[in-house]
Amino acid sequence: MPEDLDDPLDAHERAAISALLAEDLAVIDHVILASCSGSWRKAAMVVALSMANAGEQYGELPDKFFAKRLQALVLEGRLQVQGDLRGLRTSEVRRPDS
Repeated sequence: MPEDLDDPLDAHERAAISALLAEDLAVIDHVILASCSGSWRKAAMVVALSMANAGEQYGELPDKFFAKRLQALVLEGRLQVQGDLRGLRTSEVRRPDS
């Protein structure tokens, strides 16, 4: 899991992310949301599950990307957070419909 979400991406990671379409982001967000429940779950676990469940076409995306999408879903109010998401191992997320 990424220790510092602000670490720069390498050229390969940037290329994989820049190739994504809006439809891809919707699929990835759906996978992240499906990896959450109404109970608190470690953010690092959600990122790991999301990466495992995203499918082969998203295998080139780095964990930092999934962590940033997780943060975006929290900012949109689609997930709730407990703790500071910069520390994925110490923060927890859940769906707000609990």
